[in-house]
Amino acid sequence: MKDLTATTSFATTHRDEAESAYKHGHTFFITVNEIGEPTDLQSSLDEVAKELHLHDLDDMLGVPQTLQSMAAWFMERLLINHPRLQRTEIWVADKPDVRVGLSREVRQR
Repeated sequence: MKDLTATTSFATTHRDEAESAYKHGHTFFITVNEIGEPTDLQSSLDEVAKELHLHDLDDMLGVPQTLQSMAAWFMERLLINHPRLQRTEIWVADKPDVRVGLSREVRQR
C-alpha cells in the first residue's frame, strides 16, 4: 500500500461579519492523503478546488464557513471517487501555521 498525497490551492471571497461587513478574499491550500494503489487523486483534487476557485464561499457553501467545514466538504466530495481517502488538511496562505485537518480510519485490505 502506498500513501498518496496531493496538494492544490484556490482563492475565494467571503463575508466575515466579525471582521467587516465587506467581502474579502483568501488564498487557501489543501492537502489530501489516500492509501492504496496510485490513482488520479491530484486531478480529482484540482477539479473539486476549481468549483470554489474565484467564487464566493457564502454563495457556494453557505455561511458561516470554517476551515473544518471546508475540510469536511472536500473530503465528502473526494470520497465519491476515492474511498481510501484518509485525511484532508486546509490552511490560509497568509497563516500557514494555522492548519485544520480531518482524518478518517481506512482499513487495510
